[in-house]
Amino acid sequence: MLWWEEEEDRYEREDVQKKTFTKWINVQFSKLPCLMHDVA
Repeated sequence: MLWWEEEEDRYEREDVQKKTFTKWINVQFSKLPCLMHDVA
């Protein structure tokens, strides 16, 4: 495996982890009563 392929794999894994975490945290928030309207 070439070094740039390793970099691409690392970024791809990070993207998958971010998406997985985002889905998980959204599910956790959806279980809570609606206390926050806009956090931005």
